[in-house]
Amino acid sequence: TGSGFLGFLSGTCQVAAYMMGLSATAVIFTKNSLVDSLVVECGLPQELAVVVFLLVMEFINCNNVEFTAISAGVCTLVEASGVLIVIVAGIWFLCTGQGGSTEHVFWDPIITSHSFMRSIPLTFFAFGGITSLYAAVEEAAEPHQVAPAMVLQLVVVTILYVAVAIAVACVLGPNLHQSQEALLDTVTLAIPGFPSSAFSLI
Repeated sequence: TGSGFLGFLSGTCQVAAYMMGLSATAVIFTKNSLVDSLVVECGLPQELAVVVFLLVMEFINCNNVEFTAISAGVCTLVEASGVLIVIVAGIWFLCTGQGGSTEHVFWDPIITSHSFMRSIPLTFFAFGGITSLYAAVEEAAEPHQVAPAMVLQLVVVTILYVAVAIAVACVLGPNLHQSQEALLDTVTLAIPGFPSSAFSLI
């Protein structure tokens, strides 16, 4: 931009975004049913699981760019597979005639404008693949060629978000507010034979 102030501001925002994203990911990691059960069985403090997770992330980030990019790509593919599983589960649920009206979800008095706005940051950080798109442009030799592809990917990710939200609303219905793990509950209810441990691992 040619402006030192804008450069400082954008850099500060990026650092804050990565710190918030890493913190949110660490919390989600410790709340995972598989990790939680492993920590309980081994009698380990939950804080230790967080430290181990952060050390692994730091090891990946401190390596060369190629290793970091490959790791981000693999994680993005794994996360995308989980998103697609939820969407497929919702489609299967509707095709089998089990889906009901979603009016109680979209017009639920519990969902206020305040709660909706508070959920936006968590929604964006729930799919870590978005941050890897920015990293790809930062490291690209020809950012002007990569930037249009990044915009297209953001459109695709947004479509996936909407599809997942519809799938969860259609499958869980009124039980949406009581669900502790909405995505896992959606897959389990729509496809009872699907192994829940496999989805938790994803």
